[in-house]
Amino acid sequence: MDIKFYLRITGPKEYLPEGIKYEEHTITREDIEDTREEDEMDQDVIDYLIEDEIAAWAQHWCTATLITKEEYVKLNK
Repeated sequence: MDIKFYLRITGPKEYLPEGIKYEEHTITREDIEDTREEDEMDQDVIDYLIEDEIAAWAQHWCTATLITKEEYVKLNK
């Protein structure tokens, strides 16, 4: 079972010359199992992986916002 999530990323021109970027990410069962600690529930691990990706952008002075699949599709036409 793969879980897709979508991010809208904004930031300084040094990292995003176009000013805004949209990304699709996939979390696999393997990602969940590799990240899980002890008896964590799947949803907790998924939430952690999403938050980790958002935090990675924040390290580059960017803001990443979770968006829906519908928003992603509409914005990438």
